[in-house]
Amino acid sequence: MIAGLRQFNIPAVSSLTAAAGWIVALAVAVWLSSSRFVLAPGFEFYLGPLFYLVAYRWFGVRWGLVTAVLTMAPSIWWWGHPVSVFLAVGHVLAVAHFRPRQF
Repeated sequence: MIAGLRQFNIPAVSSLTAAAGWIVALAVAVWLSSSRFVLAPGFEFYLGPLFYLVAYRWFGVRWGLVTAVLTMAPSIWWWGHPVSVFLAVGHVLAVAHFRPRQF
């Protein structure tokens, strides 16, 4: 059966499971980023930067930028403007630029 699947370039079950796991993880990250954790009046704890910086560290600039846009997008509905998305993209690019290169 597996040989028949390879004939049609259908990925193996393990890669489909891994892809589904990453999609679920991204959905949870967006859900947690869209939740407001108010610690005190005027002081909110926002989890978006945690997720996009972890994505940058593990997978590189491209996936860090994608995760920054996706996890910071809920702030557009909160505040009515995309400034936090632009700041998140700039944050990833600044970290990528100033991070020491390893040779």
